[in-house]
Amino acid sequence: RSFAMFMRGLASVPEESRPQLLGVVVNMFQKQSGPSLEAFHAFCEQADHYRLFETTIPRSEVFAAASLAGQPLRFAAGEAPSSVAWRFDMLAEEVCTRFEVVPAAKPAPRSFLV
Repeated sequence: RSFAMFMRGLASVPEESRPQLLGVVVNMFQKQSGPSLEAFHAFCEQADHYRLFETTIPRSEVFAAASLAGQPLRFAAGEAPSSVAWRFDMLAEEVCTRFEVVPAAKPAPRSFLV
């Protein structure tokens, strides 16, 4: 439903100033939920498949825990990064690959000894 509403809103923007849709990420996905699966399948049938990223972001309590703790998602689960944070890493790699984005080179470390 959200995607259909988003596409209607995007279509309402005059064509000359309409932003280009580069891709769609399915998020808050619950594979054990019938309605979530049904919505996902319906989306896949309607969407241009080249726009759909392979990485899906599941619904997780880690989002609420990170927000409550005021921490980035990566550190919300304590020492080890959560599996949800790992999915964002996968998505970032997929975006960079799809759009041929090359990460900026890290600056050489500066010595503290002079």
